[in-house]
Amino acid sequence: MTEIGELGVLGCTIQGYNCAGVSNVAYGLLTREVEKVDSSYRSAVSVQSSLAMGAIYMYGSEEQKQQYLPAMAKGELIGCFGLTEPNHGSDIGGMETRGKYDSASKTYTLNGSKTWITNSPLADLLIVWGRCENGKVRGFIVNRKEHGHGLSTPKIEGKFSLRASTTGMILLDNVKVPEDHLLPKAEGMSGPFGCLNNARYGIAWGALGAAESCLGVARQYTLERHQFNRPLAQTQLMQKKLADMVTEIALGLIGCYQVGRLKDQNLHTPEMISLLKRNNAGKALEIARIARDMLGGNGIQDEYHVIRHVMNLEAVNTYEVVTGATDGIGKAYAEALAKKKLNVVLISRTQSKLEDVATSITQKFNVETKIIAADFTNVAEIYHNIDKQLHGLDIGVLINNVGMSYPYPEYFLELKNKDEIYDNIIKCNIFSVTNMCKIVLPGMAERKRGVIVNISSTAALIPSPLLSIYAASKSFVEKFSEDLSTEYSRQNITVQCVLPGYVATNMSKIKSATWMAPAPAKYVEEALSTIGVREKTTGYFPHTLLVGVIHFLDSISPRLSRWIIVRTMTNIRSRALRRQIH
Repeated sequence: MTEIGELGVLGCTIQGYNCAGVSNVAYGLLTREVEKVDSSYRSAVSVQSSLAMGAIYMYGSEEQKQQYLPAMAKGELIGCFGLTEPNHGSDIGGMETRGKYDSASKTYTLNGSKTWITNSPLADLLIVWGRCENGKVRGFIVNRKEHGHGLSTPKIEGKFSLRASTTGMILLDNVKVPEDHLLPKAEGMSGPFGCLNNARYGIAWGALGAAESCLGVARQYTLERHQFNRPLAQTQLMQKKLADMVTEIALGLIGCYQVGRLKDQNLHTPEMISLLKRNNAGKALEIARIARDMLGGNGIQDEYHVIRHVMNLEAVNTYEVVTGATDGIGKAYAEALAKKKLNVVLISRTQSKLEDVATSITQKFNVETKIIAADFTNVAEIYHNIDKQLHGLDIGVLINNVGMSYPYPEYFLELKNKDEIYDNIIKCNIFSVTNMCKIVLPGMAERKRGVIVNISSTAALIPSPLLSIYAASKSFVEKFSEDLSTEYSRQNITVQCVLPGYVATNMSKIKSATWMAPAPAKYVEEALSTIGVREKTTGYFPHTLLVGVIHFLDSISPRLSRWIIVRTMTNIRSRALRRQIH
């Protein structure tokens, strides 16, 4: 780090304090050059500059700046940024780390743990975020030399990505920090979010540096590699691939330059940086994969470095697709995945609802989101558009949640507007699952990894009179999932069918959660724990219990069990019809 400090790279946008004071555009160009070598080095530079030094510069006192920034700029003091937690990721709202103030000693006592913290095993200064007794999130400067009692920072081993970057945990056991090491200008969520936004800006530039490195290797390799008495670079296919690479890199750099200029004028917005980072990281990974393919078998050798860039870029690019994501179970799945620091693509009918959910998830969990407005009852148009918008994204998880039921239980021939409703149920419950799997599975099969969760219903497991079309459509989902799991298990793809009972959602019209009809978040929390454990599950013990009781009754007296179910359904039907009259 001292060698990088001698070059003036660390904290280079900071004015004064022995820092270079260059523009944001210049900083971006520097991170781009550093990541051409390896993303690990850029990661270390970003954490030192944007997160650790940035936090002190933006939110620290003048005394703190004078005390620490000059030495950090030289690389004599190494910093880290302690936000992410084992149970909550960077969900600041769920932060468990606590800071308790003692007015007598004028110190804060910190307790908690952080994980996946770049530089933590090496850090002299740890910027730790914790919740104080008034509920406010505050930042603390923990000096290992002065406040090290009760502090440990074990290293995380076994990474396949960013291997040259030292990553670890921060364990705080009654660590005493003087009140003058509290960041005075950081109170609430805006502090850590401001730092993270600056770090994302560096990632947007750096990813293109890795892409340019892969482009250079691929170009040189195809010029030197001869097949059929000519260089590979003379074939139109290779020329097109190289041209596509150059085009995407050029467009990404133009975007970086423009946002950098706006940042220098303080005219940028957080959304600009998020979009830039999402686009450039995705395109860079795509370019690295193409380069690996162009090198054939040599593409996975460390001699050519391309596979190293591929693995590094994987760390910033995984997306999870959730259909029916604006309400109920779908929204709960999206939030649960985001909580685990996974980027999410939200697909649902209403644009405004999607925007609201995406904004909430981004602000709460600090992940990338992408939205696609799609009406799943309009099968003629939507799937081509979804396929187009998902193209190039590394989809790690697909949650097929979109679904439609009856407005209320009704006899098959007596439902009002039955033709339209039955048609839409089939489109939403059968066509959507089939087509979304067709779109996402090829990429998973190529990468030999992925998870698909298809949401069915307990209606597929038990007699469901007065819901016949709905239950039949959910039975399709169960059988489709079972056979798809068998087909693709050898390619390391997990296909799970989840069959919930009643959950307190808009679709079920249950307003208040109960033990038998839980809130969506509670249901999804339990259902997620079964992925990779059970191929088929209700996802929630009370629902499993209910299905077991009905099956037991059915085995003793099918007539009795069906009478009970019909009676229950007709009572629900009667209440719904009375509400319509009134």
